[in-house]
Amino acid sequence: MTIVDTHVHVGLKKYEPVEALLDQMNRNRIDKAVLVQYMGNPDNTYMAECMRANPGRFAGVAIVDSTQSDAPERLAYWVREHGMGGVRLNVGLLEREKPVWLKAAELGIVVSAAGSLAALASDAFAKFVKDTSDLRFRIEHLGHPDVTEKPPYPVYSRVLKLADHPHASLKLSGMYSYSKTDYPYEDTYPFVRAGLKAFGPERLTWATDFPPVSAREGYRNALDLWRTFPGFSPEEREWIMGKAALKIWNL
Repeated sequence: MTIVDTHVHVGLKKYEPVEALLDQMNRNRIDKAVLVQYMGNPDNTYMAECMRANPGRFAGVAIVDSTQSDAPERLAYWVREHGMGGVRLNVGLLEREKPVWLKAAELGIVVSAAGSLAALASDAFAKFVKDTSDLRFRIEHLGHPDVTEKPPYPVYSRVLKLADHPHASLKLSGMYSYSKTDYPYEDTYPFVRAGLKAFGPERLTWATDFPPVSAREGYRNALDLWRTFPGFSPEEREWIMGKAALKIWNL
């Protein structure tokens, strides 16, 4: 089974250089990973260098400065000249960043959609997604559910409704950021299962959120959470651990 970690960060001025990531990947037998630029850094040069130095092992998710008028053109540059497969955008800034979202749709790359539960569940985002049929996007960190919300999850169900878009996917990661319990974050399990029901295993991917995870449960535990998550069938686990990512990110 191919294993793909779909949300990791590398950097020279923040987080860790790629060698630290590769050490974790090699020790834990992770085949491939998706490098995601950290917020506030539109210089994707280091990520591009990491991709070139490790051909076939990484996909890249760039960031562009959406306050600049040439942001769509900058995105095209990173995609065409450096092979970036996605761009990270904040749903809460949709109005400002809409030209970049539309450029991503034109380029056929994946938007890694960051943002709060309120932003992801908003009418504005639902309308934009419905109106942009060729958009490919993945929701970060399970959509940041409010684990105190009770069934039938009136707010979170609006995030799950985004699964109606054929090119939407959901990422299982960063559980520590919205759980109110310690590892293995069992209060998030109902939302994971709801996500699986809405998106299906073919549009669900796991991730560690390295290196922030190192200060939480640690890389190995973040991996084991999904390798042993209760209730996944063997076929579902194969999709979630890597098969879906290979398709979504063209790895």
